[in-house]
Amino acid sequence: MTKTLIAEEQYKILAGIAKTTGCRARPDYSGRGMYGATCFGVTGTPRGLTAWVVEACAALPELKEDFISGTSRDSMGLDEIHYWRGIQVEGHARDSKWV
Repeated sequence: MTKTLIAEEQYKILAGIAKTTGCRARPDYSGRGMYGATCFGVTGTPRGLTAWVVEACAALPELKEDFISGTSRDSMGLDEIHYWRGIQVEGHARDSKWV
């Protein structure tokens, strides 16, 4: 899997979009089966997450392909998390010790 490393400035833009769409950006999410590795994720309602993807693709078109493909998601009660195993945030990236 190709990894994309996003800069802290890009993360701040994505976190701002998350806030305006009622979501929350996570620079260091470790999803199912990731064995401690971290990636970029966003939590929110399905409607908020849809709005976030549209706005994020418009704000950072160089990441559009990454956001549209390779999305994993898990339920978190009333909310969901969408996360991208191939996207890591500069300064928050951690690879698995096991794989």
